[in-house]
Amino acid sequence: MEDCASLHYENLFDHGFAVDERFADVVIDHVASGKQYKCHRLILAHRSEFFRRLFCSAFKESRGDIIQVQFEDAFDVFPKVMKILQFF
Repeated sequence: MEDCASLHYENLFDHGFAVDERFADVVIDHVASGKQYKCHRLILAHRSEFFRRLFCSAFKESRGDIIQVQFEDAFDVFPKVMKILQFF
């Protein structure tokens, strides 16, 4: 069996790393809904300019384990966006 260091990026999904919460390294806390999403910084930064800039900035959020996202979501779009960013 391969160890974590020898896995190639394209095989991450095959081995379940993207959906395995044990490997998540950040929690996105959507304050308006009270929902939290365990995520992977690398995947979020790769797929989202917003998260890439956030994680590469000097802001305290770039180093924290929990990032609060504070905006209203009247149409319940945020969970769908998080799913797309993490799994597609």
